[in-house]
Amino acid sequence: MINEASAVFLLASKKNNYRVYRLNCDGAVKSIFINIFNTPLKDELIDYEEIRFQLGYELNHDEIWKIDNFVIPQEICSALEYPDTIDLYSPADKTGLTADGYAIKCLFMGEIIENKPRIVFQRFEQSQIFKRKRPSIIYKGNIFTQNNDFCLNLLERPDAIYYDGVFKFINYTNANKVLPLGNYYREATQEEVDSFKAASTFSFEDEAVFDKYAAAHNVRGQIAKILDSKVLEEHSAEDLKQKAHEYAIEINVQNNKIIMPTTKKEIKYFLVFLSEKIYKGPLSGKTLISSSTREKEE
Repeated sequence: MINEASAVFLLASKKNNYRVYRLNCDGAVKSIFINIFNTPLKDELIDYEEIRFQLGYELNHDEIWKIDNFVIPQEICSALEYPDTIDLYSPADKTGLTADGYAIKCLFMGEIIENKPRIVFQRFEQSQIFKRKRPSIIYKGNIFTQNNDFCLNLLERPDAIYYDGVFKFINYTNANKVLPLGNYYREATQEEVDSFKAASTFSFEDEAVFDKYAAAHNVRGQIAKILDSKVLEEHSAEDLKQKAHEYAIEINVQNNKIIMPTTKKEIKYFLVFLSEKIYKGPLSGKTLISSSTREKEE
């Protein structure tokens, strides 16, 4: 448990560089931070299953993401080990930038357990900085005075926990604001998108229609999953056509090539089929589409 002996830090960034600062807090503020960072990631999240972070799966209420072999910036670990060597945070302007131009990225507290850092993170949003567009007054000591001090609002709970090489979180968007998770999230590169379109399985009547749909709906994740599954290598156009027909998805095949659909709806369901997000209800027999998928563990 994080306690009074734990320091409060913030991680600041400037382009691709990080710097850690320590917050100088009085007792009341320190207690607020301790309560926040000892709060669970989610209410009533006591017994939960850790799910390896993957594309295309939506967590259930009793599940939590985990990323193994996660790399934490050394600046963060060093701050926990030698907190007194860390410079105090001092905003240089009303935006919260430091004198060196570093912007707040996240807050964190931690402890050393069995010589390993356990770190609890909370994202930081620019909206948490109290912006004074009009004169601000504060009531204190039976009198109103003008308040031009730099103020922050705090969020109610943390967003991620790191311990023993494992990074745990619930919400990808929020955790990605703590530390970049791009290296742990599989999306097709532009070269892979081009390779997908150039597959010998496909023929395009209007490639621009597909490009427009792909750009508007960010299908790089689906394309990555399709490429990784090697479904286009292991199944012929006719084979895919027959399987798709079982799910009421019609594929046009000419000269052993699938003619890429030319409407948004047809492209959507074609990619849903290739990325295996469509299935038959085991009881009703109805064709259903899943918003997320995860391979069953043995």
